[in-house]
Formats: sequence, C-alpha cells, structure tokens
Amino acid sequence: MLKNDLLFVMEQPPQLRVPVATEVKPRKNGCLFGCLGTVIGVPVILAIIGYYVVMHTAVPLRLVAKALNQDKQIKIEGIGGSISRGFTIESIRYSGDSGKESVLEGMALQWGDITRMGRNQELVIEKIGLRRAHLYIDTSDNTAKKESESSTSKSNTTTGTENRLKLFEIKNVDIREVVVESISGDFKFDLDEILMKGFRVKGNDFDLASLSVGSNFLDLRLEDASVATIAGQLVPFKRQLVGVLKPGLHKSLVKEIGFTVELGAMAGEMITRVRGFNGAVETVNLGSLGYEATSIKDFTPDDYFAPESSGPISKLSMEIRTGPEGDPETGLRPALLESGSLTLGTTLFTMAPQVLSKNHAEFKKPSQPITATSQRDGLEITATLQEAQELPFYRIDLSSKPTREKRDLIALLWFGKAYGDLPPDQATEVDTTEKRHFPTKP
Repeated sequence: MLKNDLLFVMEQPPQLRVPVATEVKPRKNGCLFGCLGTVIGVPVILAIIGYYVVMHTAVPLRLVAKALNQDKQIKIEGIGGSISRGFTIESIRYSGDSGKESVLEGMALQWGDITRMGRNQELVIEKIGLRRAHLYIDTSDNTAKKESESSTSKSNTTTGTENRLKLFEIKNVDIREVVVESISGDFKFDLDEILMKGFRVKGNDFDLASLSVGSNFLDLRLEDASVATIAGQLVPFKRQLVGVLKPGLHKSLVKEIGFTVELGAMAGEMITRVRGFNGAVETVNLGSLGYEATSIKDFTPDDYFAPESSGPISKLSMEIRTGPEGDPETGLRPALLESGSLTLGTTLFTMAPQVLSKNHAEFKKPSQPITATSQRDGLEITATLQEAQELPFYRIDLSSKPTREKRDLIALLWFGKAYGDLPPDQATEVDTTEKRHFPTKP
C-alpha cells in the first residue's frame, strides 16, 4: 500500500510555484542624497578642474599676454608654462615713444613646487634663461628722478618678506647676448653671458657651485679660495669671485680695476674680504667675531679715473677698524680711524686718530667729517673731507691758520708758491683746480 502511494506521488506531474510579489515601499531619502551629491559634487569637480587649468596650464598666462597685446606698443609671442612651475616666452617686443624697439627672446623662469614657499618658507628657482635681448632705456634727468623717487618709495614700504625665507635657491642661470643702450647714445652695455649654477642660501649658510660673467664692462668668474690670516687668526674662505671692471662701465673710468671678493663662514655667519685697485684697497668683515676693517694703502685715484671725476687727492692711505669693545648701554662698537694720510698737489697731510661713527655698522658712512692737517710755510692747513652725492663722492674744504685765500692755499699746496708769484700756466691750473674741486659754498 505504501509502495503504491509512493508511485502515485512520483507519477504526478511537477507543480510550478508561482512567486508572490512582495510590496516594495519607496525610499524617501534617495532623492535627497542624490540631489545633495549633485549639488556638492559638481562644484567640487568644477573647482578641481578650474584649479588645474589655472595652476597647471598656460591658459591664464595666455590670457595675460592677450590683454597686453591690446597695446600696440607691446607684442608677446609663444608664451607657455604654468603658474605652478613657471613660464617660457618666445619673444617680447616693445616700442616706446622714441620709436626704438626693445626685444627679449627665449625667456624662461621656472621654479619648483610653489607651495613650498608658503608651507616651508622655501623658494627654489629651477632656471632663469634668456637667449637674446636688445634694450633701449631713457636716461634723461626726469626719468632718472622718477625712478629714484619710485625706488625710494618702494624701499620705505618694504615689509621684509624676503628676509623670512628659510631657503633661497637658484639652480641654473643662462643669460646670453644682452645689449643695453641709452636712447640718446650716451652708453652701451654688451653682455656676452651670465652663467651660474648652484646658488643656495639657507639660514647663514651660503654656497655657489659656478659663476661666470663676460661683458664689455665686467668680467667675473668663481674660483676656490684658501685659508687666510687676518688679525692674527685663520679665516677659512671657501669661494672667491675674481673680476675686472672695464672702462665701458662708466665714462669716468679710464683703466681696468681688478678685484676679488672672498666668501666664507665662521660661527654660523658669512664672512667677506674684498680687495681691489691692485691691492691698494681692502675691506674685511668677520661678522659676529667683531672684526671689521678697511685698509687703503697708497691709493692713486688719478690712475683709474678721469681728472674731472678723480677728485683733488693724488694719494690716499687710511686704516679704519671697529673698536674692540662695545658701548656698555647700547652694545655698539665704534668705528675708529687709526691712522691716515692724503696728498694734495705735492703736500702731505696726516690724519690723527678719530672716531668716525659710534655705530660700527655705519663706519663706511662717517657721521662726522674726517680732518687732516699739514704744516707749510708757517701755516697750519686743515683739509676737511665730507661725504658728497656725486663723483668722487667726497668734497674737501681747505682752511688755515693764519687765514689765507683759497687760491693762495691751492697754489702753495700744488706749486709751493703764493698765487701772485705763479707763471700764467700754473695760475690757470690753480683756477681750474679751485673751480673743479674747491668751489665756493652757495
């Protein structure tokens, strides 16, 4: 019976199970989340795209170039790069009111990660390049005055941002074939090249891998320096710049001036020694070690400068040092003139020791005149040196006891005679010297 029942069940056709649909309740939050995602996501995506376009493409640079090109005097071509990494410009042409066209070609200014400047206070310039340039500048008095006033205004409002950088580095500079000349034709500078690699300043540490400059007014190269003995102590100079200033620099320069600038570090501060005029002038600054000095030995200005620019001094010697101890209240060390002499005409004047400035940091700009005296023909003659704004950047006042006329003093200093006893040619020279170097105060 059981068997038959089992067979009966097995012989029944299979039954299909019809699924019963369950009720689906709508999700009330779906639209809200989707709308929010759209509202938030789209602006974020657009912001990312906008940031990329602004920071990593040439679009903003080209827009600036296009705006500048609206000026008919300016034409910029071939601009590329980005704000984040720097830019290149194939050429810039500018035609001023004079009609002369200034040209710059093959410009490049590229930097590293720009965010490091804000994040780590570091500025790293990867490359500064210029393939060729010919620039015309206006050297008229009005332009120079305006530029001077503008420079003064800017210097007075400087906030010192550059001093807050922890690292400043220029990896590569390649500038070639630069000509700068005045519109009036007063001067012309021809720069063959400036090549520099590995300039780096971090804190008080300084380094420069290589440097060379070639031009019609300056030649400069970088060399290794050696240890020197200064003020009885060994000074480890690391690098030195060896250069030559050429007469093309200024019309008043008639002879090349060779110079060296030695650089090093001691006690975490930069130290320098500058020598020039065939060793006649030397300036040393040993930083925190408290030693600064300027030494001038038998310097003859007439050998290097034109008569109208060299001044009346035919030979000069001076020894200037910072004082060994500072003021108890301010801590400032005075700048002292230890000894010195100068020659006017054929007459030697000597300088007694004197304080030039109470602040050694300003000893190159004395706060009071420098005096030198000479005894001649029963006269005590005093020459007073004061700072001036024009070449030779000093002026001299002459006085005597008993009092004599200025031209009589000049005649005595130059020719050993009173003015009335001079032959015509010497009297003319005295008149010229008085007018050029000892003019009467207004």
